[in-house]
Amino acid sequence: SLKKYIAPFTGKISIERVEMIDPKVQRAGDLAVLTFNLIDYGAQVAGGPKTTARWNSTEVYRRINGSWKIVHSHWSYVKPDINETEDVREADARAIRESETKWAQAWAAKDLDEIVSHYADDASVDLANMPILNGQDAIRAALKQRLADPNFALTLAPAQIEVS
Repeated sequence: SLKKYIAPFTGKISIERVEMIDPKVQRAGDLAVLTFNLIDYGAQVAGGPKTTARWNSTEVYRRINGSWKIVHSHWSYVKPDINETEDVREADARAIRESETKWAQAWAAKDLDEIVSHYADDASVDLANMPILNGQDAIRAALKQRLADPNFALTLAPAQIEVS
């Protein structure tokens, strides 16, 4: 269905050049997360006006049979006229760090209700060797099983939080 969705755009988008800014990779075993900012210069759709587009990008990789393959990709458009003050960005970064700290503590304590409360009602979670979990009820059911395993443990700590 994705092919059908993007078919009208096939061959109609041109980009003069792109710039990948500040790529970072975090790897654990056969999983890796790549985050970066991307700028498309001279992007043009179907001969329309040229624009510059900025994106925040995250790609999750998994090593499969010795090759790294993308298993999830998320790009979010950054509106160019956002001019928040440094104070607002710092406050947002603090709030996100506090939320992540509480979430990490909930995982360490195996507190299912607190863990699930950090997900949006319509969140999707992709866990290894499971179908994608859609919505808090599905997430809760799957995590309940995982948390019941006495050998299961998860430690989380954000390495960097940057609000742009």
